Amino acid sequence: MIEMLQPTDLAHALTHDRADQRARALLNLGWETRPNALVNDLVTADDVQLARRLQANGIVAGKVNLADYRSCAQLVAHHGGWLSAGGKAVLLAPFAD
Repeated sequence: MIEMLQPTDLAHALTHDRADQRARALLNLGWETRPNALVNDLVTADDVQLARRLQANGIVAGKVNLADYRSCAQLVAHHGGWLSAGGKAVLLAPFAD
């Protein structure tokens, strides 16, 4: 079942604010990390949730399908360094049984 977008989600998408940019970066595999930084900006649970809602409602297609286990597992395998612990947990939560 498709979860309807909340007004705040739609506002993020229409204004292309930071939350929208982070969700789109995740979906398009364009997350930027700095190799020599002391602390990297990691994908959070909120980023994954917004990206999943935007994709499910057809606003952003992206290069990775967050509704597909294989795509999510490949994202974790290839780009696990991008994900915070919470982001990884939310990403894989729909597939846990």
